[in-house]
Order: sequence, then C-alpha cells, then structure tokens
Amino acid sequence: MQAQSEVARLLQQIDAEYAAARLGLHGLSSGSARHEVISTHMERAQVASQQLIDTIGKDSALPLIVKVMEGTSS
Repeated sequence: MQAQSEVARLLQQIDAEYAAARLGLHGLSSGSARHEVISTHMERAQVASQQLIDTIGKDSALPLIVKVMEGTSS
C-alpha cells in the first residue's frame, strides 16, 4: 500500500511540475526569469521521475511518466 501511495505522490508531483513549467512558457515573466522558472520545474520533474524509476523500475515507470507528460501538454 505504501508503495502505491508513493507512486501516486510522485506522479502527482511530476504532473504538477510539468504543468508549472508549461505555465512558465506563457506566464508574465520574460527572458532569464522565464528560463529559470521553467528550468527549476523541469529539474524537479526529473528528480521525481528518477525517484519513481528507483521505486518501481524503469520498465514500469517510463510509460507512466510519458502518460503524465502527454496529459499536461494538452
């Protein structure tokens, strides 16, 4: 059960970070501030993605990560 809640938490974090990075593309900041915002969120998403891979394995994690990324891109 704890592994399932950890997976759900990591997927939610990945989703939130990608969504925030996407908003950074269209937000009010500009130039280097915009780049910093997007980079920070992408780095956090990468850390959470690696934690998910470490938790459930690469073969199980990658399809979930892609699904999350596709969901935030629409």
